[in-house]
Order: sequence, then structure tokens, then C-alpha cells
Amino acid sequence: ITNTSSTNHPTALKNIVYPSIYVLNNASYFLADVSGGEEFVGIHIRSEKLGLRETRINDFVPLCLREAIKLRDQLRQSTRNQKSIVITDSGLYGSDSCKFCKGAKRTKEFLDVYGIKPVWFNPTRYHAPIDSGFVGLVEMNTLLQSQHLILVGGGAFQKQLAMRMRENIVAVHKGKVHRQVHMVCWDDQVKVKSLKLRTYHHS
Repeated sequence: ITNTSSTNHPTALKNIVYPSIYVLNNASYFLADVSGGEEFVGIHIRSEKLGLRETRINDFVPLCLREAIKLRDQLRQSTRNQKSIVITDSGLYGSDSCKFCKGAKRTKEFLDVYGIKPVWFNPTRYHAPIDSGFVGLVEMNTLLQSQHLILVGGGAFQKQLAMRMRENIVAVHKGKVHRQVHMVCWDDQVKVKSLKLRTYHHS
């Protein structure tokens, strides 16, 4: 496993998508339900990307997910934060849903072994638009509230998350904060790349 650290933006990431108030409100409702008001380690898994790479690399999906879970456990121990929230691309309503692709099946098998249950935004529960783009934005802005964020698989959605986290556009924590973004398996290698985020204060 290779670990690298960088202060540079992820490649090919140029423009930030700013959310509407309606997106933020729905993200707030969803966050309250899934976090219970606790700080958490957020994980997003792009299982489609992992599944495509597994056609070239044997057992790529479990290797990457095992690395992500190990990292999650390290972060929870270092921050004394026991809660984690996992969102994958296999939800019924999400953008670029991979519910029936090979990567989703392999991801579910792995998460089941570890007793991990992903969560997804269900627009019908919140009387929100049944629109895959809207759902994706709500899930993105929910994950942006995490103290630490693990992004597994890469792709445009996760690049946007990395940019948003790094620029600290969403500032939700009190006091002095060290937020981290860890990118796992964004290419054909089982490796972790960590982004250093700014330290900032809230009055």
C-alpha cells in the first residue's frame, strides 16, 4: 500500500458546483436523520469504478474497501469519533446509480461481511424531487459535513467532494479544526492519497 500526501487540487477538477438553499435544507434534514447530531467520518464508495478496474486487477474491490475500512478505524480512534456514515453509488435514486453493476454486488458482499449498512437519500421520504442529480447533490452536501472524508474509487462526483472539502466552503465545526480528505484507489493502484486542508477558526 502506498500513502502519499499533497496540497494540490485533484487533477481535472476546475469548477465548483454551489448548492441551492433547497439542496442544503434537504441535506440538513437527511444529515440529522443519519448522524443523530454527532460528528462522523464520511465514506463515499464509487463501486462502478472499482468494478471496472477489477476486470483488470484481481480482487481489486475487496482490496480497496479493506484499505478504506482500515483508514476509517484509524481516524475514528485518533479523533475518538466512533460514528461513520457510508454512502455508495448503488442507491435507487442517486446520480449514476450502479445498483445492478458488478462493482455494486462486490461492494455489498464486502460491506455485509463487516456489518456496514450504507445510507442513501430517499426523496420520497422528504417530499423532494425524484431527480438523480438532486439526490446526488443532497448526498454530496451531507458528506461535506464530515469531520474526515474517505473517497473510494474516484470520478467526477468525488473530485467535486474533494474540492469542496479542501476549500472549506462548508464550515460547520466549532473551534480549531483539522479536516482531512483521503482518496483511496482513484486509479489502478491500491493506494491512499491524502489532501491537507486549511486550519480555520469559528467565533
